[in-house]
Amino acid sequence: MSANKVMLTIFWVANGVLYTEFLIKRLTVNSDSPDLAPSDFWLFPKLKETFKSQRFSMDAEVQAAVRRWISSQPESLFMDGMKKWIE
Repeated sequence: MSANKVMLTIFWVANGVLYTEFLIKRLTVNSDSPDLAPSDFWLFPKLKETFKSQRFSMDAEVQAAVRRWISSQPESLFMDGMKKWIE
């Protein structure tokens, strides 16, 4: 089994992450949706950049790597994200 795309739902505030969940494969979100969240503009692009050169063989590996990355980020990352969203 190889990893394809995984869908992350994340709830965060200025000082960090409150909740994360990886959705089942058949649920998708249209990138042209008017219902984009602040994370779509700064957090997800940062995640994509971080992992763009890595290859994972299983979804569980992707999920573990994303969780490690999120927990390693300083609180300032989320405060900066809030500021970018307001601007």
